[in-house]
Amino acid sequence: MHLFVAPPSAQARIKAFLLYASLPIGGIAFCFLLGTYALLELPLSWPLLVLGFCAAFLIYQAERTLHTAPEDIYNHPERRVWLAQHRRYVWISSLSAAGVAMAMLPLLRPVTLVAGVVLASLSVLYMVPFGKHGHRLKGYGMLKPVLISTAWSVGGVVLPVVQAGVAVDGTVLALVGYRFLFVLPNAVLSDWPDRKGDDKAGLRTLATRFSLRQLQWIATAALILGIGGVGIALFFADVSWILGIDALGLGLMLWLVWRPVPPSRFLFSFMLDALVAWPGVTACVVFWSG
Repeated sequence: MHLFVAPPSAQARIKAFLLYASLPIGGIAFCFLLGTYALLELPLSWPLLVLGFCAAFLIYQAERTLHTAPEDIYNHPERRVWLAQHRRYVWISSLSAAGVAMAMLPLLRPVTLVAGVVLASLSVLYMVPFGKHGHRLKGYGMLKPVLISTAWSVGGVVLPVVQAGVAVDGTVLALVGYRFLFVLPNAVLSDWPDRKGDDKAGLRTLATRFSLRQLQWIATAALILGIGGVGIALFFADVSWILGIDALGLGLMLWLVWRPVPPSRFLFSFMLDALVAWPGVTACVVFWSG
């Protein structure tokens, strides 16, 4: 007697694609870059935007397919199964993204390429084992969220500025710090659903060391600093009102931080990631009003 196993619903397939296919990460990077162009009023560089999409996609895709981390056995068994069942998609999408990325390289300034290579290398190195004991930078508590937030904030702000030929001044550095505070809560809380698997694999993250309430307060401190900085800038500096629209993303992140943690990884992890794309909303407001 054969048991009938119902195929997954369309909704389940869409959720699996959004969680495991890595394409949404590319879209988030694209929107993150767009926000910088909007806030600093820089001329758009489509080659950089396309390269940012492809690079983010390839880095996350490589982490999930080329190098299987020990903790993934416990934390992401469904993702491993999905990737194994969709190898054709993995190969076609990865090769396509790599090809498009290579085509964008000659269209960028050399200094942009050098900065991009450095950032991409750091993004990969943090998860690669080193030393005789095979330690990874991502296993050093606070270092993982700091590295992730630094890579996103520097890449999302400095690369567009450098590509535009604009000096990296105090305003640019302030925006880097602001973006760092925006991404940090995501990096701090995203490990919470993986804490048990990380602990079994011997990976020591903030989520294995602190309670959920403590992580929420770390994230809240970063967001309050960011919101406070925006408030000071709006009242005492000559900045555009559009910064206030951008800061709504920090408010939404603060709301998400203190929501009860849902049992669904999609509702927790994906929503945390998706909110990092809020700068794209800022860009849409600027482009629509301009």
